[in-house]
Amino acid sequence: MIVFIGNLPPVFLNSHLGDLARIASGTHHRIIKKQNIHGGACRYGLIYLKSERDAQQLISSLNGFVSQGYTLEVREYQCRAACNERRRLDWRTLPRDGVERRRRERRAPGSAIAESVTRR
Repeated sequence: MIVFIGNLPPVFLNSHLGDLARIASGTHHRIIKKQNIHGGACRYGLIYLKSERDAQQLISSLNGFVSQGYTLEVREYQCRAACNERRRLDWRTLPRDGVERRRRERRAPGSAIAESVTRR
């Protein structure tokens, strides 16, 4: 199972992530840096664990943990590929929920993006 740790502080290194999660040496983990929509940096970590039980313990112990003034978001990693084969034909008109939900829905009726998609 892959565990996602979001909202990492900018000074976090791979060694800090391993110490924070208290994982055994040799466990594969990495920090990914991406640019967000405002031009700043978005940092998150991925930890690859063999046991689902260990992953659930890590999620319950670190979710909401405050590190260097940043509240961490810890959950199971969900791959959101552009070629998501789970989509229905009318996926653009449906609101998202669960693990597929975003914080702000771009496709809500009345939004500029939703109207431009329906015009095509």
